[in-house]
Amino acid sequence: MHGEWDLCGNELENFSCLIRVWKIILVIPASTKICERGFSKLNRIKSDDRSRLSLDTLDVLMFLSQCT
Repeated sequence: MHGEWDLCGNELENFSCLIRVWKIILVIPASTKICERGFSKLNRIKSDDRSRLSLDTLDVLMFLSQCT
């Protein structure tokens, strides 16, 4: 990806729109497996038996599950 920046050279101010798009592309995850793992963990924590958990409690439990 550094080659594309070198291609622009010193004329980066002419490519401000391209630079914005490039920055957006660089932060898009290549896959959704991290999100899927989070949802799976959430489903294990908030089962039918624990359906009355408050959002604050669920948030703390999700945080603690990330630490292990």
